[in-house]
Amino acid sequence: MKAFKLATTMPGGPTYLRFPRDILYKKKVRAGIYPSGTFNIPMSLRPSPREVEQAARILLEAKSPLLNVGYEVTASGAVASVVQLAELLAIPVTQSTSWGADFPTTHPLFLRSSAWRYPETIDAYLNIGGTMEGSASDGGGRLRGAKIIHACVDAGHLGTAYPVHVALAANIKETATALVDAIKSMATSQRLTQIRESRLAAAEDFTKRMRESAESIARRQFDRVPLTWECLSFEINAALDRDAYVVEEFGTEGPKSLQWFPFAEGEKTKIGRTTGYSLGWGVGASIGVKLARPDNQVVCLQGDGGFLFGQSEALWTMSRYDVPIIVVIFNNRCYNETRARMYAQGGRQSELKKDMLSYLGDPNVDFVSIAGAYNIKGEQVQSREQIKAAMQRAVKATRDGRPYLIDALVERGQSGAEAWYPAYSVAKTRTRRV
Repeated sequence: MKAFKLATTMPGGPTYLRFPRDILYKKKVRAGIYPSGTFNIPMSLRPSPREVEQAARILLEAKSPLLNVGYEVTASGAVASVVQLAELLAIPVTQSTSWGADFPTTHPLFLRSSAWRYPETIDAYLNIGGTMEGSASDGGGRLRGAKIIHACVDAGHLGTAYPVHVALAANIKETATALVDAIKSMATSQRLTQIRESRLAAAEDFTKRMRESAESIARRQFDRVPLTWECLSFEINAALDRDAYVVEEFGTEGPKSLQWFPFAEGEKTKIGRTTGYSLGWGVGASIGVKLARPDNQVVCLQGDGGFLFGQSEALWTMSRYDVPIIVVIFNNRCYNETRARMYAQGGRQSELKKDMLSYLGDPNVDFVSIAGAYNIKGEQVQSREQIKAAMQRAVKATRDGRPYLIDALVERGQSGAEAWYPAYSVAKTRTRRV
């Protein structure tokens, strides 16, 4: 009961169930069956009208506001309400770390990978449904001098990283709706139109130019071998159904890969990593997504390092129960995330481009053979034409009711580090051949 309550009550979270053996083996067990939703605690908490009015006034008076969205937007069903709020004053939108896409990524106000380049200065910052990234103790960065409004149902996040001008501890859907109503009540239609038009054209122009520039740069490298992350993602997206579910467990390379997938109402749905940054859950989670959405196409996007966090066993479940999922491993034979952190620290390893822990080659893991051990077909690819053909075969396999695995060799990416690791042999340390 407690597990269901924790999982379904905002702010929500994963739960772990363990059944003791004496319960599993007990016969003729009698227990009450509770109606569905019994332990779903309503969290439609309304924000303080006084605080809403103060926040609305800040947004109305701001010359250069920015809206940041987080996981509570999707969890509370508030995407449409937040879109209405952003459009009302043409406020540019950024996305904080979240398991979902909390604002349509195709929207002209959504800044994607250029999140911290526009606007140049920020005088009002509305964080709605997410944690605050960075800290005032670091100088505040681009938020220095900005009036900060933070809204979330998890009050423990309020005022922990930055001092806030307005704190709204409430349900995000209720908050967004209240802010829209307050703004409309405090300004005439003429004033709202003037505010909106004064910045909408600039925001749309910026997002359009940034997207065209990113696409142009990426397309110039689409024919490289091994594949670029952008090309691989582009071809996967092109082969998928419009309403497919994308379960991704990316790290540092996630933003440049995921920008090729349109996440919006009527489009694809993203299910990704939380702020916990844990690895080793994606393949199993994709099975859960397919169980919940059997009539939607499901693709699982994995790094090779993440897959090696004990995930091959999930392929056994896929095979036995005919779970038609496409698993694509973005295989650069290294942990990019740990490598990036290590290089950021500087020091000798960074100077030599030789780190102690991130290279995953020698031996190169044969993921196709691993899939084959579970009677799942798969193939390895490293070029654009190969991934196009492989995705066609993968789609056909899932249409026929079977999973399919693609081991896609991609560029190592950042840092240009050598494929190196400290050589060590346990066998050579022996004094006896035993």
